[in-house]
Amino acid sequence: MKAIYVLSNMIIALFSFWGSAYLLSQHTYTLHGRSNPDSITEFSGLSLYLLAASLFFLGAFAFAIARAWLNGSLHIPTSKQLKANPAYQGQVFIRFWYLVVPIFILLAAAFWLAGWVILPKNN
Repeated sequence: MKAIYVLSNMIIALFSFWGSAYLLSQHTYTLHGRSNPDSITEFSGLSLYLLAASLFFLGAFAFAIARAWLNGSLHIPTSKQLKANPAYQGQVFIRFWYLVVPIFILLAAAFWLAGWVILPKNN
């Protein structure tokens, strides 16, 4: 069971690092709206860099948890404990606050600086 948790966090970390590198290689990135398909959010310049940095911190957070599980400094809970005990999730967030806080700050700043574009209707 330990190997599955560690492997899943390592995969999340690798995909986050890859996504961050992909965003840094692009000039713009567009995100289509779900509620209104005619509007898009366009990340470019600083907003794109902030979005990439937030993905990088997410990968670092996943990697730090996997490393703590491997070292034994953080116990691996059972599947029941993860669902029923939010105190464990809070303990993880408090322990790695220096990785969690930048994720939210960078993500909020990226969306605040992103451009909102309304696409013209095709008749």
